[in-house]
Amino acid sequence: LDLIELIVRKARSRFLNSTIAIFNIHMIFTTSFIMMLLFHTLACIWIYISGTQDGGWRENFLGD
Repeated sequence: LDLIELIVRKARSRFLNSTIAIFNIHMIFTTSFIMMLLFHTLACIWIYISGTQDGGWRENFLGD
């Protein structure tokens, strides 16, 4: 009976740990995706603002 209880406890701990690991991996990818989306949006706004000014940094730097 003790052996069965030990096996059940180990199975539960492995399942619990893998669930936590999967959740952590999911959160890392979700956070990374949100950060990439935010940075991309800010970069697009930055480029748009630079293109609306005469003699802006983009025109001077890139020679547009």
